[in-house]
Amino acid sequence: MDNFKRQKKEELTVFKNFIRVCDYPIVETRIIQQDPPNPDIFCKLRDGSSVEFELTNAVDCQLAQKMNDKKISDKGGFCEDPVEMIILDKNNKLREGKYVLSSDRFDLLVYLGLMPLFPHWQKVIPKFLEDNKEEWAFNRIWIFQNDQLCPRILWSW
Repeated sequence: MDNFKRQKKEELTVFKNFIRVCDYPIVETRIIQQDPPNPDIFCKLRDGSSVEFELTNAVDCQLAQKMNDKKISDKGGFCEDPVEMIILDKNNKLREGKYVLSSDRFDLLVYLGLMPLFPHWQKVIPKFLEDNKEEWAFNRIWIFQNDQLCPRILWSW
């Protein structure tokens, strides 16, 4: 299986875990995966409206590789706050018109899967989201702990 197919499969699994705990009344049979430049997921809500989601792992593959490679990570090879950088990057792409949207609502879903929630993030991320709320082009930003047994939404704005 190539990386793109693997990523799509992972994103669908993450999204299905997410809808178990989110407050949107998503119709599970109306979830459609999309290819770039569209957002990752298009779905219908019970009231007939729709919402699109861009999903992104809080740790990209290169960062995960650096964290697992002692030779690299000992040299200061990984970043301090990847969640902030990911949100800013996705927000900039949306503002620059790099997504083709089919819905009036577009949310960002940042999920933690490869890496646990670091304690300092519990203060840093909510403050970062609140301090920059006027900058967000997304309707809502979700930070989601993708735990198979106990998935949970950590924050949403």
